[in-house]
Amino acid sequence: MQVPKLVIFDCDGILVDTENLANRRLAEWLSAAGFATNFEYCRKHFSGRSMVSV
Repeated sequence: MQVPKLVIFDCDGILVDTENLANRRLAEWLSAAGFATNFEYCRKHFSGRSMVSV
């Protein structure tokens, strides 16, 4: 196996927009925990916020 010359960590969503994916997963986790929520609610209320602030 060849060792990569470079690894890029995209922690702020500049290269890949993962906000929708994160909100879909958050809605799934909250629903599984018994909270009445869905993707649209999570997108509207939690987009742009850190998980700590959620």
